[in-house]
Amino acid sequence: MGWRDILRPIRDGLRDNLPSKQPHDNPEKNVRRQQDLLKGFTYFDSFQDIDNWHPDQAYSFQRANTPLLPRSGSTVVKGKSNITLIHDFSGNYHDYENVHGSFVDQPSYSGEYMQSIDAFVYFSHKLVCVPPPSWTNTLHRNGVKALGTFLVEPQSVGISKILHRSLADNQTWEYALATQLTHIARFYGFDGWLINIEKTFPIADWSLQCLQGFLEQLRSSFDDGCVIWYDSLTCKNTINYQNGLTEQNILLAKAAGSILTNYVWTAESAARSKAFALQNGFDPVKVLCGIDVWAQSSEGPGRLRVTYPKEIGGGTGTGLGVAKLAEVGLGSGLFAPAWPYEHFPSQSDSEAVERSMWTGNPLPETLRCSCTVRDRHSIRNYMTEPIFKNAHEYPAGSENFFYTDFKQAFEQFVCSSGTAEKNRAAAGLVSKSVLPRPVLYAGAQKTLFSQVKCNPPRLTLWANIIQGETSTFSVLRLFNLDMPATRDLSMVIKYRKPKTSTRLRVSLRLEGLDVDVPMTSDGCEQTTMTRDIQAVEAGKGRITGLSLCVTGFSEVTETNTLLLAEIMQVCIQPRSGKTRSYSISDVALSEVNETWTSLLWKVNTEGLEDAGSEDDGLPHSDVTGPFDFFVINIDGREIGRGYSLDYLLRDIDDEIYVKLTGVGYDGEVKCVYTGSLRKSQRRSEESWQLV
Repeated sequence: MGWRDILRPIRDGLRDNLPSKQPHDNPEKNVRRQQDLLKGFTYFDSFQDIDNWHPDQAYSFQRANTPLLPRSGSTVVKGKSNITLIHDFSGNYHDYENVHGSFVDQPSYSGEYMQSIDAFVYFSHKLVCVPPPSWTNTLHRNGVKALGTFLVEPQSVGISKILHRSLADNQTWEYALATQLTHIARFYGFDGWLINIEKTFPIADWSLQCLQGFLEQLRSSFDDGCVIWYDSLTCKNTINYQNGLTEQNILLAKAAGSILTNYVWTAESAARSKAFALQNGFDPVKVLCGIDVWAQSSEGPGRLRVTYPKEIGGGTGTGLGVAKLAEVGLGSGLFAPAWPYEHFPSQSDSEAVERSMWTGNPLPETLRCSCTVRDRHSIRNYMTEPIFKNAHEYPAGSENFFYTDFKQAFEQFVCSSGTAEKNRAAAGLVSKSVLPRPVLYAGAQKTLFSQVKCNPPRLTLWANIIQGETSTFSVLRLFNLDMPATRDLSMVIKYRKPKTSTRLRVSLRLEGLDVDVPMTSDGCEQTTMTRDIQAVEAGKGRITGLSLCVTGFSEVTETNTLLLAEIMQVCIQPRSGKTRSYSISDVALSEVNETWTSLLWKVNTEGLEDAGSEDDGLPHSDVTGPFDFFVINIDGREIGRGYSLDYLLRDIDDEIYVKLTGVGYDGEVKCVYTGSLRKSQRRSEESWQLV
C-alpha cells in the first residue's frame, strides 16, 4: 500500500463533509432532465435524489412493460463464453432511445446479436443509471437481462450512505440504499445492477462487513448473476484494479455473486482467476473478464488503452479475447460494444465493422477513421476469431412461446423538403423484435440466405440458382429454439410467396421434430397459415430450431438470385381453449405543459383473472397486462406505438379523434377503442372531456 492509498480515504472523507452542490441548481441540467423525462429516461445524480424518489413521481411510459422472456436450455456451454455487454456510448440517453420513437439522421447501435448476450448493462456517468424502457423492452423480448449502473465516482458526495443500516423487525440488518435500489429496479422493470465504486470510503465510516451486507441484500433481491461487482475498490478500502479475481476482491465478488474485472488481464492471470475461483467455491462463469473495445483506437498522442491481447485487443480484435476466455472457462464483459458507431464517421463503415467483430466478415477496403496508425484495425486473425464463434448462443423464445415480426430498430426513408431530399431514419428501438441468428462468414457464396427488410418489416428468403435444371435440397437455420413438444402447439405464419417458374418447394422446418410446414400460396397477397402440431410423448421430441428448407428442381436459363418468400410474422405457442375478451376504457387527456399532453387509458380483461394460470405461453406485463403495445391513431393518422397506458401528444387540436388498437405479444389485435376528445377552454386552465 502506497502513501496515495493511505491519504485517499482521508481526502474522500473531507470531500464528503463539504456542502454538496445539488445538480438541480443548474438551470441547463434542469431543462435537460425535464426533456429526458418526456423521452422515458430516468437517472439520479445524487444520494438525495435516490432518497427522495417515489413511484408516484413517474409516468407510466418511463417503465418497461415487457417481462423478461425466460430462456430455456443450459446457461453454461463448455468451450463457449457467456457475454455481458457494458454499453457506454457517448454518455448515453440519446434521442433514438426515446420510448415514443423519434426521427434521426442515421441508424445507430441497437445490439444486433441478442442471442449471444447473457446480460446488458446500461452505463452512463450518473450516480444511478436506469436503462431506458426502449432498451429493456427489446432486451427482454430477446431473453437478455437488462441491468442498470450504480456508479460512485471520485467527485460523488455521500458515499457513506451505502453502509447505513438499521435493524429490521426480524432482527436482521436492512440497508436503506439497497432497498431503494431494489424498488427502483422493480418499478422500472429491469433486472439488476452493476455496482461500480471508484472512490474510497472515509476512514471513520469504512466497514467491509457493511459493504458485504449491502451487496448481499441487493443480491438476494434479484435472480442469480444480476448483481455484478466491478473490480475497483478492494476489500482494504483502496482503489486498486486487480484485473482478475484475487484475495483483494473475492469477498466482495462473493457478496454480489458476480464480478467484472478490469480490462488489463493476460492469459496467465485469467487462468489464475479460474483456479482461485474454484479454490474458493466461486463459479468461474461469474468471473467476467473485461475487454475494452475502445483499446484498439489510436487517436492522437497519449498512452494507448490496453486490453487482451496486448497491442491488437479490442475493436476488431475483441473476438480474440472472447476466444481466450472461452478456452479458459470464464465469462466476458465487453465494454463499449457501440465503439464502431463512435469511432467511424461513416454509417456503412460502422455497420460493416460491427459485422466484422461479431461474424468475421472482411473489413471494407475503403475503411477510414481517425487512427494515426494506418490499417490499425486490419489485425491478424480478426476474421478467424469473431465474437459469435466463441460466445454462448442462447435459443430464441422460451420453452412455451416464440414470436417475431422481424421489426428492426430503424426504418429508413427519404424526406422531401421543398426541392431537397434527405435520408432520414425512424427510430423504434422499443419495437425491435427477435431477429434471425447471424451466420459466420465463410467466404463462399451460400445457396440460401436471408435478409431482414423494413417498410414493411419482413424477412426475405433468397436462393442462388445455378443455370439449367438442377435438383435442390438446401437448409438454412433461421433460429435456434428449445421448446418441448409434449403439448399441442399452434404455429402461425404470415407470408408472401411470389410466383416463379421453378418447381421449388419452400417450407419452414421445425428441427427436432422433422416437421415441414410448406408455403404453398403463390401470388402478391399476404397469406396467413395456421399449422397445428400434435403433442409427442415426454422425451420423444423437442423443437430445436426453425429452418428454411428448399427442395425440388430449379429451371432457369441463367445463374440467378431468386426471391423465394417473404415472411412477416411467425408465432409458436401452446394451443389454448380459453376464451378471453379485452377492452380499453377511461380514455382521458392530461396536460403536461403548453406543448405536451398525455393520452391516458385503462385496459379491462375477462377470463384472465389469474395471469399465472395462463396456458397459452404468452408473456403477461405488470404494466399493460396481456398487451404488448397499443397503436396510437389521432385524426386518422397513425403516430406511433405506446408500450404503456399513456402516450405523449404534441401540439394537438382543440378536438381530436382517437383510435387505440391493443396488440398482444403474439402480434394479434386484442381490442380496438375509438372516440372523440374535445378540449374546453376555461378562464385560467384547460380541461379535457370525452364526447
